[in-house]
Amino acid sequence: MTPNKNIIVTMVSVPSLKEGRALARRLIDQKLAACVSLVSGVESHYRWQGRAERSRELLMLIKTQRTAWPALRDLIADKHSYSVPEIVAWPLVWAHGPYARWVASEIAGNMEPKIVRIRKRTAPSL
Repeated sequence: MTPNKNIIVTMVSVPSLKEGRALARRLIDQKLAACVSLVSGVESHYRWQGRAERSRELLMLIKTQRTAWPALRDLIADKHSYSVPEIVAWPLVWAHGPYARWVASEIAGNMEPKIVRIRKRTAPSL
């Protein structure tokens, strides 16, 4: 499996820059994300408890690997201020090779397969 196939992008909306920065710092410090981009100026429209709602939010775009996904998802669900946080992820179709390798190098417990060469031993001659 190539590094590109292991990269996933997670999208999370947060109510404030303060919360987005706090979550981003935790993800980076725990090596669950290689990069977190905070996108401001998001206006979300949705239905909540039977009413149409609108709110200003920030969008977190989190670049990580599949190996880190379960811990990343659980951390966000645990620390997020919303009772039902938006936590969605999708696989990356393509990534620039050097970027993909950098993402892989930044994730804790990276399980990238290694190529191991085994020399075949021959039986000694009699």
